[in-house]
Amino acid sequence: MKKKELKRIDWDIVKRLLMLLYYDGGINKTRLSMKANMSYAKCVLYLDWLEMMDLIRKEIDIDGSELIRLSDTGSKLYERKYKTLQKIVI
Repeated sequence: MKKKELKRIDWDIVKRLLMLLYYDGGINKTRLSMKANMSYAKCVLYLDWLEMMDLIRKEIDIDGSELIRLSDTGSKLYERKYKTLQKIVI
């Protein structure tokens, strides 16, 4: 059986996942898919793509669960492309 792959990249989904990972830090796949409001299977496909593009890294937590974190490249991309600068009104 052939492994599923993304046919098209939805950049809004990429932005949403990067934003969640940027602000939440280490999070497991199930929570990330729920917070991103997408199916687990679709979330895993995007995470595989993000890992292949070196935007995220997978780590093993103390209790043995897998956590997803932004890589340095992913953090820099989010800050450069997506993070909105908030103006401080004095």
